Amino acid sequence: MERKPIDRDKTCPFLIRLLWRENEYLTPDCMRNRNEHQGPDEIRLYGWRDTNFREIADMLKEHISGARRKDADFNFSFIRQNLEGGYEVKTVGTIHFSRKSDLDSVTLHQLKFVIGDFIVLNLTYSLT
Repeated sequence: MERKPIDRDKTCPFLIRLLWRENEYLTPDCMRNRNEHQGPDEIRLYGWRDTNFREIADMLKEHISGARRKDADFNFSFIRQNLEGGYEVKTVGTIHFSRKSDLDSVTLHQLKFVIGDFIVLNLTYSLT
């Protein structure tokens, strides 16, 4: 059964907590001492279940100067809590600043993002 489109004017967005680094992958260990306070490696965005990864990449350009570089690659993953109380990483894919990517139109809902999951960004730069 296909879901109805979201009316963003009538539907309240939810908080997306995004952790990021340049040229460095975050691991579940980074969650050990994390709490509700925003650290320097965290960006808080708002979105809906139909928010796609191109929209997220575009929002990040307002917060991270390196994200505006034409050779920027946005490598996304999720960190979510598992049943044992630890954290696990799920690789999502890559968005390229200057060209189309398979992930562009993929939504949070399609990847089973759950409120409370963290989106993790490893920002890298292509050698051009």
